[in-house]
Amino acid sequence: MGTLVVDSSVAIKWYMREPGSAQADAVLAMPEELHAPELLLLESDAVLCARVRRGLLSASVMQTIRAELRHGEIKIHPLAAVLDAGVLAS
Repeated sequence: MGTLVVDSSVAIKWYMREPGSAQADAVLAMPEELHAPELLLLESDAVLCARVRRGLLSASVMQTIRAELRHGEIKIHPLAAVLDAGVLAS
């Protein structure tokens, strides 16, 4: 089993049907472990809140998605640990 790092654009597509959702679903179906920096949670919240404000999503569904992202299949890593590990270094 390998490791995949996902970002909020992939994670949101698991819940919101939009272009690229099928590819995001394929990532979710892979046997690899899913990882992300905790920034994914903040970015996802921004997208979800914007959709609630526009009336495209209810607040209760937003709360459900938030909980699933925090406690679901993705292993969330503190941003400082990601930076300290040099993962973002080129």
